[in-house]
Amino acid sequence: MDDLNAVMAMILDIERAHPSYMREKGESQDATKTKETSFAKIDDWMRAFYAVAKIWSG
Repeated sequence: MDDLNAVMAMILDIERAHPSYMREKGESQDATKTKETSFAKIDDWMRAFYAVAKIWSG
């Protein structure tokens, strides 16, 4: 019976932790999208910068 109670307690802990896990997973995915968007903007800017630098350097 003690084993059963221990397993039930573990299941309850998992059920309580799941919403937090899902929220943090979503936040992580949002952060990844933001990071990728930022890197794409920097990449575009650097391409333009190098194009201008190439023109100025002759």
